[in-house]
Amino acid sequence: MPIRSIAQLKAWFRRGKYPTEEQFADWLDSYVHKEESKIPIAQVEGLPEQLNGKYAATAGQELERQHRELKSDYDAHKRSSAEQFDNIAENIEELEATDERQQEEIDALEVEVENIHKKDAAQDKEIAALHKKDSDQQAEIDTATANLEHLRKRLHPTAVFGSLESTFSALGANYSTFWALANTLKTFLEAKDTADSTINRWQEIETFLQGITDAETLSGLLEQLEKDITAAYDRAIAAAVKVESDRAKGAEATLQTNIDGERQRAEAAETALGKRITDTKTGLQQTDAEIRQDIAAVRQTIFAIQADSARRVIPLVMTVEPPRRITYGNPVKQYIKASLLPQFAVQNVLWLSDGKAVDVEPDGEVVVLGLGKSRVHVIPTENTALHQTVTVEVVRPSLIKSGHASLLLAGANVLLFT
Repeated sequence: MPIRSIAQLKAWFRRGKYPTEEQFADWLDSYVHKEESKIPIAQVEGLPEQLNGKYAATAGQELERQHRELKSDYDAHKRSSAEQFDNIAENIEELEATDERQQEEIDALEVEVENIHKKDAAQDKEIAALHKKDSDQQAEIDTATANLEHLRKRLHPTAVFGSLESTFSALGANYSTFWALANTLKTFLEAKDTADSTINRWQEIETFLQGITDAETLSGLLEQLEKDITAAYDRAIAAAVKVESDRAKGAEATLQTNIDGERQRAEAAETALGKRITDTKTGLQQTDAEIRQDIAAVRQTIFAIQADSARRVIPLVMTVEPPRRITYGNPVKQYIKASLLPQFAVQNVLWLSDGKAVDVEPDGEVVVLGLGKSRVHVIPTENTALHQTVTVEVVRPSLIKSGHASLLLAGANVLLFT
């Protein structure tokens, strides 16, 4: 059926005219039926241009594909990040175990250093004991020297030990030693028949002694004997003192060498331990810093992925909440609300009204143009397939009974009873 102009239709249906069946059919075909007819996009003023300025279907499909790839990459990165976080946690546990093991080694080294200190103290005590023993031996030597001096004075007040041995030996075998002299005296005094054949008077002994020359006097012999004995004793004492002194010095030198060696070993061990502790602390600090940097980098990557996803993710669901009926003259602003899911998708929506009863601002505010109904197309720019069409009706003000004896004035000085 042909589509007739408005002027032609008005001419057919003027007062007094009788339209034919064909004219009625042309009149119906000239308009759009709300239930059976579909408005072509080209007949909506401005809609083709606005839609052409948006994504094409292929671009939308490509965007959806990119979104799926991005979501897949994000899920893979999330799993990888979780694995990395688990590895980091395991590394932290391993580092803590290593730290505990190194602490145990440090404690063992400290115990070893303490034992070295105790050993040094024991060696110091041993050195002190050696010094005391040396002092005791020197005291014994001094005592022996005093005893010898007392013996020398008992033998003769002015005699010396140096010549006693040679002098006694010159007298013969019976007088060479004190033992031989005592044995000779014993034989002289206790032998039989000594009264008849030997000197048995003190005067005779004195006479006998007077016959001895000055060089061979008993005093001289004793003095010489004292000198010989003293010299021999001095040599023996000096040799013994030298042996003990050399032994003490050798023991002290060996002990000092051992002490120096132990001290150097302890100092080296302490230095090595300090270096190990410092290196371990430095390594742990560096590892901790690297772990913190890795965590920060992972977080930045996640934030960047989320931000990039928020910029690129297309909406999948749209919910529209329009004001179905608006009272003409109502000063309260009315809005058509549209929300897109997921929430981090771009919330861009295009409003297209037929302009009969209402118009819609870019922010969704409904502007009343007159009484009647208007169809508004709500189109998400990132996924036009989700578009919805809503109807908004503008009605006259009505009078509402608010009580048993009161009415409300709707406007234009008109009272309506309901």
